[in-house]
Amino acid sequence: MLAPRGGALAPPLGRRRVGSRFSLGTLKQGFRRAVTPRPEQQTLEEMGAGMGSTFVDELPGDLSSNGAAREVRGAVYSTVRCTPAGGGEPKLVMVSSQVEALLGLAPGELEDNPLAAEYLSGNMMLPGESKAYAQNYGGHQFGEWAGQLGDGRAITLGEVLLPAAAAAAAAEGTRLELQLKGAGTTPFSRRGDGRAVLRSSLREFVASEAMYHLGVPTTRCLSLTTTGAGVLRDVYNANAMRMEAGAVVSRVAPSFIRFGTFQLPPARGDAEAAALSAPLVDYVIRHHMTQDLKGNGGECPPALAMLRSTVAATAAMVAGWQAVGFTHGVLNTDNMSILGLTLDYGPFGWMEQFDPQYTPNLSDGGRRYCYIRQPEMAAWNLTQLAEALVRARLLSAKEAEAACGAYNGALRAEYYRRLSDKFGIQCEDDEVGDFCRGFLQRLASSRADFTLSHRALGQCASVA
Repeated sequence: MLAPRGGALAPPLGRRRVGSRFSLGTLKQGFRRAVTPRPEQQTLEEMGAGMGSTFVDELPGDLSSNGAAREVRGAVYSTVRCTPAGGGEPKLVMVSSQVEALLGLAPGELEDNPLAAEYLSGNMMLPGESKAYAQNYGGHQFGEWAGQLGDGRAITLGEVLLPAAAAAAAAEGTRLELQLKGAGTTPFSRRGDGRAVLRSSLREFVASEAMYHLGVPTTRCLSLTTTGAGVLRDVYNANAMRMEAGAVVSRVAPSFIRFGTFQLPPARGDAEAAALSAPLVDYVIRHHMTQDLKGNGGECPPALAMLRSTVAATAAMVAGWQAVGFTHGVLNTDNMSILGLTLDYGPFGWMEQFDPQYTPNLSDGGRRYCYIRQPEMAAWNLTQLAEALVRARLLSAKEAEAACGAYNGALRAEYYRRLSDKFGIQCEDDEVGDFCRGFLQRLASSRADFTLSHRALGQCASVA
């Protein structure tokens, strides 16, 4: 890590703070695990000093800190360190004031702290950052098993403890993981450089905060920092490379565990499944799904409880996407959150002209992940998760099938609840449902704007 540069860093020009008229009390609309921000107001250094990592402390990992690209066996993470980008001075350009407050930071701390850009670009270690890691997972990409994937450019610095969370929220979890995306290579970078560009980082920052305020479960962003260094990237369909501005986005979530985290161990055989799968399930239940362990009046097997919870959370997330016209673009199993959070904003998009076949992903020629197929693809991904738990001998095939069977009903209920809010009528009714479907069919045939058409309906209602 670089030593602190001499003198105070001048506040960068063009910095933007992202606030909102929404209160922190609406957090439950985004993160599924509601927490209350601590009344204490701390510095970044104090926050870092209080960070821990239950993930590192409680699960098997690779502690070598060897950042070379390689296959990592018998571990669900590898300890790593961020790599300074070099080439220039990092600048903090965007801050979410709500996430800043959520983490217990003093108002304006990121703007006022002269070392904030150094910490949040990965140039300097935060106090307490000794357990930074990259997660090890596999996944299906476009329906094909891809083997080990892992965090190729995301490094989790640790878990920020929110000690003043209300007693009612304490059972739901009072920690948020803080992660830097674009801060250097990890053992899972393969042929990548571990970096991110300003263009994609800005998109993730804005989109994740937008999704939160739209009431769709999502990870969130604390800051966006330019590194001062260039990053070489392909120009799509141009057979050329160009230098782009490098950036690091810091993002938070109760957990970044994915479907693929559970898929990789059994794919490598019984020994790895026996060593890793059950501890992973127990970890998720203990820290994120304690209440879900209770079945119908009695104890439920941990893997079944986790799968049921993930099915319900995924259904709610996808229903939210469909209701606001959002298309993720890359619904591979390694991009699916075990907590049902919108994760990894890549070639995403919101529809303008309504087109059920819309995809923002130019590489998805078969439209596998287009808007209309998202519910189906999420169900397919849940099946892969369930099969991994069966292969690890944590569930029976019958239990897995029953748990996944609840998906369609949960999706339908949440989707129609959201449509009812948009239309102002109960869309679950067959007759009203026919009206809603007819409205969407007219949007498709006329290629009218999805969002503006719904807004226009509201104007009609106010005139009437």
